[in-house]
Amino acid sequence: MANPEHLKILRERVRIWNKWRNEKPNIQPDLSGADLTRLQLHKRNLRGADLHEANLSGINLPGADFRRADLSGAKLSGANLRGTKMSEAKLDGADLSEGDLDGADLSRASLNGASLIRAKLVNTKLAKANLNKANVRVAEVFFANMEGANLEDADFSYSSLVGTNLTDANMTGIKLYGTSRDDWIIKGVDCKYVYWDFEGKQRSPKDWDLEPGEFERLYEAQPTIEYIFENGMSPIDLLIMDRVVQTVRERRPEFNIKIDSINARGLAPSAKFTVKHEEQIEPALEEVTKEYELKVQQIESVASLKLLPKIKYPLRKELEEIPKEDIKEYNKSLEKLETKLYQVESERDRYYKLVARALDAPKEVKLISAGPGAIVATDGSTVSFEQHINNALELQKAITDEPEESDSFAKVAKKTALEIIGEAIKDIAKGQVKEAAKQIVKLGKDLGPIIAKTAAYTFFKSIGT
Repeated sequence: MANPEHLKILRERVRIWNKWRNEKPNIQPDLSGADLTRLQLHKRNLRGADLHEANLSGINLPGADFRRADLSGAKLSGANLRGTKMSEAKLDGADLSEGDLDGADLSRASLNGASLIRAKLVNTKLAKANLNKANVRVAEVFFANMEGANLEDADFSYSSLVGTNLTDANMTGIKLYGTSRDDWIIKGVDCKYVYWDFEGKQRSPKDWDLEPGEFERLYEAQPTIEYIFENGMSPIDLLIMDRVVQTVRERRPEFNIKIDSINARGLAPSAKFTVKHEEQIEPALEEVTKEYELKVQQIESVASLKLLPKIKYPLRKELEEIPKEDIKEYNKSLEKLETKLYQVESERDRYYKLVARALDAPKEVKLISAGPGAIVATDGSTVSFEQHINNALELQKAITDEPEESDSFAKVAKKTALEIIGEAIKDIAKGQVKEAAKQIVKLGKDLGPIIAKTAAYTFFKSIGT
């Protein structure tokens, strides 16, 4: 329990508190277990204070001084800790989830078992910090300094480690599923094994320990290029990119170009590739762009031979005949025309898929790489495991958001549907994408539009049927 006298002084003006701290340097303020959420603390001297299990959730503390303070078990979720001085602080078991720690200094701090889920750790100093068994899932760890940090058994799943310095860090047992690792620095790390799987249970390597320097050789970041699909991505683009890489590898083997991952979601879907040397980035991107556009033109030219003679001229003629002076008739005819155009586009997309399936690409699902950013080949497309998981999670959310009394659950109860999706996610994590897709396709037939109309379902349907 907090010392009532110390709490009373803390509630005074900042000048009174700091004066008391200066006059009584040997007294350790006892604020343990106190609810401090309504106090303004960002300018107060809290160096060395006992704040274990204190509640500072959502508090605004930019630039505060917590050096060598005891914050073990403290609640700091959602707190603004930008630029905070927390070096050598004790934060074991503390809840820093969704906290903003941009530019904060946690050098040599102890965060054993702490929660940093969805925390922002941009340019954060964590040199020689102890994050043993810390939960750092879905965190923004951009350009952080983790030199010499203890990350043993820490969980960084779905987090970004872009530009992060991990020199001399202990990374044994770290969970790295779904992480982004562009330009990370992993020199001299101590790492005997890691976990790349979704559940963090499959040790890699399975039966032996990595030798010193082996982790760096396997996973040091390679130069990366990114191709943006400016007009969006369709299922056929995945197939085309697989062929593009094959062609570029044959033409320019010195690039050693490989697909790293494909992100089909968001406003800017993209494909990422790795090359052997930094100076190859621009020429490799030029080769990919040129080859991609050529293959698209080839497919479109084939499609146009079948479709254009049937649709182009009749539609143009019908458009010219619309009586523009009659607004009602004009709108009616325009609506009819738009319906026809939609049907034409649907037919074109169907034809594209037929053309794409004619490509001499593998028809089975097979594991290409079991390492970081593991990828799967599906009917010639290359998609990261993370993308498969994200698609499954999108379907899971659609089911979760649907009311339980909805007609969608007439054949399959909501609870059962969620269990099926859960099992499918586990199968994907094990690399059994084909099996998971079949489960999802069957579920889609029972649930109907709730998931059948989603892009994620279409994606799995192309695999499971």
